[in-house]
Amino acid sequence: MTESPVIFPQLPPVDRRTFVPDDVWVVEDGEWVRVSRHDDLTKWELLVTSEDSITTELKKNTWPRSSSSSPLVMASMIAALKVTPGMRVLEIGTGTGWNAACLDALGAEVISVEIDPAIADRARANLRRAGQGIRT
Repeated sequence: MTESPVIFPQLPPVDRRTFVPDDVWVVEDGEWVRVSRHDDLTKWELLVTSEDSITTELKKNTWPRSSSSSPLVMASMIAALKVTPGMRVLEIGTGTGWNAACLDALGAEVISVEIDPAIADRARANLRRAGQGIRT
């Protein structure tokens, strides 16, 4: 069975699911709790389809180190940028790669910079899996 893509009407049709890792974190009762796609697909899907940002990496289990931005925030930034095909965009903080993929889908030439090597590697893999040709 093929899953329906997780896209948002205010953004280009780039499936958020491709960019959100199998394990994400949420705060419940003041504590960080891991939500695994493999353990609780329903809860993971609710997070991925929400308009909320999603914590994708924790630093020392206490503070978000990387996230998938809120679709509304991304849409606002992209709208303010007034992206046109061929525009060159430098993105600082690749994170999951989803924002870079959305910019690419709008026809921008995207160079995205991520200082954390592990996060950059995951973003590269996500972008390749999505078929995006972005340099990170």
